[in-house]
Amino acid sequence: MKTARKTLASILIASFMLMLLPLPARAEGAVCRIGADDFYTFQAALDALDAMGGGEATVTLLKDIEYSTTTSIAVTGKTVHFDLNGHKLGVTNREGHALTVGAGGVVDITADGDKGGTFSVASLYSFGWGVYAHDGGQATVTNATSSGENGAAAVADGGGSRVVVQNSAEGATGAYAFNFGVVNVNGNVTSSSVGARAEAGGAVTVYGNVSVDGAWATGVSAAGLGSQAEVKRDVTVDGSNTTGVSVRDAGKATVRGNVAVTGLNATGVNAINSGSEAYIDGVISVPEFAFYIILNSDPLDDGDGVPDGSYLRYSDEVSSVFVTAPTGPLCEIGSTGYDMLAAALKVAVEDADDGAVTTIKLLRDADYDACIQVSGKTVIFDLNGCSLSLMNEAGNGLEVGEGGVVDITDTSAEKDGAFNVVGAGYGVYAHDGGRARVTMAIGMTTGVYAADGGSVHVKGNVYGSVMTGPGAAGVIAAGGGTVTVDGIILAVDEGAVYIKLDEAAKTEGDGVPGTGADEGYLVYSDANGNTVRVATKAVCMIGMTMYESLDAALGDAADGEETTVRLLRSINHNTGIAVEGKTVVFDLNGCALNVTNTEGHALTVGPGGIVDFTDTSAEGDGEFNVAGIGFGFHGAYAHDGGQARVTRAAASEPAGTAACAQGTDGEGNPSRIRVTGEANHPAGLGASAAGGGEVVVDGDALCSGVYANGSGSSVEIKGNVAGSDVGVYSISGGSVTVRGDVAVSGEYGAGVAVADGGTALVEGDVTISGGAGVAGVLSADGGTATINGVLAVPAGCSYIMLVRYDPDVESYLVPGDGIPGTGERAGYLVYADEINFVYVRARVSAALNPTAASFDKNPAKQADVRAAITWNNAKAVKDVKAGGVSIGAANYSVSGNTLTVSKAYLAAKAAGSLVLTVEFNKYDPAELTVAISDTTPPLSAYTHRTLRDAATGVSVSGGGIHESAQLSVTPLDANALPGALREAAAGGMLIAGFEVSLIGGDFQGELTISFPVNALFNGRRVVVLHYVNGRTETHSVLVANGRATVTVYSLSPFAILPEIGAPEPPGTGGSAGRGGFALIGLAALLAGYAAQKRRKA
Repeated sequence: MKTARKTLASILIASFMLMLLPLPARAEGAVCRIGADDFYTFQAALDALDAMGGGEATVTLLKDIEYSTTTSIAVTGKTVHFDLNGHKLGVTNREGHALTVGAGGVVDITADGDKGGTFSVASLYSFGWGVYAHDGGQATVTNATSSGENGAAAVADGGGSRVVVQNSAEGATGAYAFNFGVVNVNGNVTSSSVGARAEAGGAVTVYGNVSVDGAWATGVSAAGLGSQAEVKRDVTVDGSNTTGVSVRDAGKATVRGNVAVTGLNATGVNAINSGSEAYIDGVISVPEFAFYIILNSDPLDDGDGVPDGSYLRYSDEVSSVFVTAPTGPLCEIGSTGYDMLAAALKVAVEDADDGAVTTIKLLRDADYDACIQVSGKTVIFDLNGCSLSLMNEAGNGLEVGEGGVVDITDTSAEKDGAFNVVGAGYGVYAHDGGRARVTMAIGMTTGVYAADGGSVHVKGNVYGSVMTGPGAAGVIAAGGGTVTVDGIILAVDEGAVYIKLDEAAKTEGDGVPGTGADEGYLVYSDANGNTVRVATKAVCMIGMTMYESLDAALGDAADGEETTVRLLRSINHNTGIAVEGKTVVFDLNGCALNVTNTEGHALTVGPGGIVDFTDTSAEGDGEFNVAGIGFGFHGAYAHDGGQARVTRAAASEPAGTAACAQGTDGEGNPSRIRVTGEANHPAGLGASAAGGGEVVVDGDALCSGVYANGSGSSVEIKGNVAGSDVGVYSISGGSVTVRGDVAVSGEYGAGVAVADGGTALVEGDVTISGGAGVAGVLSADGGTATINGVLAVPAGCSYIMLVRYDPDVESYLVPGDGIPGTGERAGYLVYADEINFVYVRARVSAALNPTAASFDKNPAKQADVRAAITWNNAKAVKDVKAGGVSIGAANYSVSGNTLTVSKAYLAAKAAGSLVLTVEFNKYDPAELTVAISDTTPPLSAYTHRTLRDAATGVSVSGGGIHESAQLSVTPLDANALPGALREAAAGGMLIAGFEVSLIGGDFQGELTISFPVNALFNGRRVVVLHYVNGRTETHSVLVANGRATVTVYSLSPFAILPEIGAPEPPGTGGSAGRGGFALIGLAALLAGYAAQKRRKA
């Protein structure tokens, strides 16, 4: 047996304090299967594949697997099928290629249907490849990634070598095939250097989009005879000195969609040397002053193409580029298209009435080589994601006067259209109340001139610049003119005037920082109403002082005082921030402050220092993130009483900590760090406190673990801890509290370790899932740990380990060794020796009351089924299942302590016993058994029937009378009627009275009732009174064939009397007046009779 000192030294100190990188993890139970053999680690399965030599094998996943390694998975001379079985397999190599398939090797994925399984490979090495097939090897994966600065996601080398990426590829190089290798990417490619690259006869096909972001980057490259690169959709490249498509030395590239490049010195297509060809089936989009096409160093613009079938051919008889010829109108006004912009402008400017508003929508990029003049009317250019380039070499570019307006909008989804104006005189001239908005303006004498109440807004999506020629002014505002520039004013000649307000020259330094709506601008104005606003290059400000760098602003923060640094834009600060003896508050202003440092801690706060943040923007969504990049470097480090608050903290290398607080100041005040989001460190501590320091993390800590050392030192994680070594480690009086769960996946991991008076509290579960593990909880030499959730460990791992140094004793406890706690520890199981104490909350599962319920499918009796929940240790319902399958969240709900199962769900189930299994977030499920019955009468029992009472002659007919119903008729004669009704009958006014009902069955819908009446009434009207639900219905009926017939929807007593005012049959006597009184009296009697029946019932 290992000694206690050896256990703590080798496992906790070596594994945790030095933060060794984790070994491959395995989940509880088998993770995969080969044939009939189960494997409990993925490494064991790989070892079995290596040992088999040649042949074919299928690896069936039983769980999700994340496999991290420093050696490539190498397959040669055999075929390996991965049956994902709906699970996720992730392979990451930190020091080389993730997956290598060589001669005779095949790695593929069996059909996963709609189960959602994935096989993703990733290399973190600088020169690593995600998946690499060589010498005829073939590989298929779902996703491929390489994060190294010189890496590639998917690579195929050599004839017969093939790589298929079913979804996406991402890396410095996305897809790379050479020496006749083949790479197919069925989804998108994302890259920072080259998206799709084919060389020396290689072939690359990308079925999605190619997106590349980086300086000197290329979207698609094909070099060498027989090399082919094809992209089925669009190619987008962003960055300076970039190229959309490059072909050289007889290489061929095809793009079925569009090619778009942005940035300075960009080129759409570059073709070099004999036989090189590029085919572009869409549009080539380049920024202003970029190169559309370059053929062997000779630049061409879009107008240099020669029609060649459906393409425009750009060729120098050495290399060729083919671009699909544009079709359809150039622009439109309403539903009318125009092939030329001049024709549309004639309609909008020359033909339109004063005050008219006309919108010209571009349908593709357009060039215009004359001045556009607008007065007294409004022209709006809907750029629609296109570029409108106006260049007038003989005068001003754009003139707007006399209340005229030229504006821009963009109804495209990308909203990346541009309206760039160049003039030999003024770029844009607005006068006499004219208003103009463009994205860029260039003038050889003046870039923008606003006079006599005119206004111009230069608002660029890319540049937003105003540039001038030698000896000219950048911007002139005169006579109350206003100019707003969202970019920069660039005066080319040293003698050029930056800004003129009337005749007064202004330098760049004359601007005053704007406030309110002008914040973020430098404002140049005078007493004559002339105003020029220029977007500042400043990134932040203190008070009214702007700074072009964060370091400059921090340098002006006074010692012993509080300084607020307000961000004007997001800042990526690549050096550390150190603060002592002062308070710095960052007003994020809706922006992001990202601080990274490769040469030290990202944020250091020492004695008397405080670093905090606020956000005065309306959205309040700014961020203050810190990351230490390098061995021993912390993200946020507070020492000797320093205090810091950030939104996220991170570190990347061993011995570093995402958030580290150490020591106190001279008065015993602790160093404090508050992280409002996550604290992450893949190779080390997420949070650590020592010497009385305090760390609070509001979110999760994804790391090797969290650590507290020393009396008064504390770490609180309000989210979850996901560790790879020791999830929680507290020694020498330190304390760690985790409000969520702790999950540890390291080969030698412990969920919680406490020693020498250290304490730990975990409100959630503690789970060990890697290797054999050491222990769920390890307590040594006086540690105390409390677990309020589930403590789960794999086979071979100690549940709880108690260690004493004097004498050296190690106790390995199993769940059954716990003793029920008493007093304040009631509800816990206690695992203890003389000095170590571990408390694990006893498992008490949730319960339902009742556990059995009934449900009737009869629509008249359907009702939701409800059961009360006694939660005990559980807090939430995870799911409700029937037969192991979820019934769906829409079919049940939980409100407070009540579970409700929808009647709509139950009504769709067959009659019988339905067992619902209610799963909770903790412990055992509970069952609710619903007895489903159906008392709904079959529809076939209701048919059209006519029933006749032989004794009275009364008949009832209807289309929905139950087949078992029988007619019951009781005559209401003078002897049977109540007193008042009897008196009316004695007066000779009652023709007949009946009680009509159905027995043995009911009816649906309406009924037709026919009463026999003396034939003397034929052709005359009678009144049929029907008492229904507390009121009397009166039916006036014409007697025919000796019968009075009415249609009703219910049955009850009926009375038949002559209608008042109708001719009396011969010999009946009486009078209309008396009949009226009798009718009124009978109605009252019927009401009383019905009430009497209700009382009897």
